Amino acid sequence: MRELNWAEHCASLDRALRAGPGVLSGSRSKITTAISASTLAQPCPVQREIPRFFQQLACGHCRCARVQPDQPRQLQRREWPRRLLDLPDPPRALYLSGALPGPPYVAVVGTRRPTGEGAAFAEALAGELARVGVGVLSGGAVGIDAAVHRGVLGANGCTLVVAPAGWNKPFPPEHTELFREVVARGGGYLSLCAPDEVATRPRFFSRNACLVALAHAVVVVEAGYRSGARNAAKHARVLGRKLFAVPAAPWVPSGRGCIAELKAGATPLESAKDVLAYLSEQHLHLLGPQLGLPLAHDEHELAEPTAPAEPPVAPAPAAGSITEGVFRAIRSGACTYDAICAATGHSLRDVQHAVFDLRVSKRVQQDPMGFLGPGRV
Repeated sequence: MRELNWAEHCASLDRALRAGPGVLSGSRSKITTAISASTLAQPCPVQREIPRFFQQLACGHCRCARVQPDQPRQLQRREWPRRLLDLPDPPRALYLSGALPGPPYVAVVGTRRPTGEGAAFAEALAGELARVGVGVLSGGAVGIDAAVHRGVLGANGCTLVVAPAGWNKPFPPEHTELFREVVARGGGYLSLCAPDEVATRPRFFSRNACLVALAHAVVVVEAGYRSGARNAAKHARVLGRKLFAVPAAPWVPSGRGCIAELKAGATPLESAKDVLAYLSEQHLHLLGPQLGLPLAHDEHELAEPTAPAEPPVAPAPAAGSITEGVFRAIRSGACTYDAICAATGHSLRDVQHAVFDLRVSKRVQQDPMGFLGPGRV
């Protein structure tokens, strides 16, 4: 049987995407076969094309907006990414220069004063995620944010700057050329204000909320005890986004915020594989096998079974029992979504629904830092 070349792999997966998500699993073996001999440490030519390939497919399939680099425009509400609707106080307007990368999205944030090792780690992490088609988001600030955007560009990927200032008044001003390069190379600059408006203190916090709402997972690389990165971590807890933190030495001031987040329930992160494992578990990423990770669906599902041998499926627990189990976990001290999932064994989606019901009935409350606890009823 003739082996398909890269162009044929692309065309095949493109047809599958346009035919509908149900067809995508039938073409997964084609795309994974194309990179079966590659690794993150030594990307092959095929692997370098993956971000551009997924960017083209995702933008065509999801109707992401594309504009000329120097022509930001206000997005209509129907064009907004749906994940922003999770915000209790959505922004009044959004302005986009360039294009929104294709999902899944991972936000990588951190301090403006990182160590050299921290900045290098953030740049490498972003590049590794971009090489396998993950949309990497950050805030465009000096320090970790800038390292993240440069890491994606170095991997020939597409990144999104979620900015507190307009396109014509970027913050910080010294990153003007970086932002233009991001847009020119297929990424985007998403602002919460009109092109000629400057950054203000409240907009930094609103920017953090939007950045986290867009993401399927959030990674804090380095953060001081009181920092904007920890503000982003707070929003991750409030919105139920998966939160990772890179462990730090206790004598490094720029890492004390990460230690605090780990104590609060964040998942330790060692490498890109940790994030990709989570995305694979959530059926958001299909390239896990090439990284030593499980597929979102077992590859054997594509083969014709020789004999009908289906294991019995356990009935799903009733919604009421899930809610009560979640409430018991919270009363026992589980104060974050990750901790509740670990204590109950329920999925993040089920826990989110249960917490919503418990908050409506005032049996559970959430403090300003996003931690959950029993209510006062």
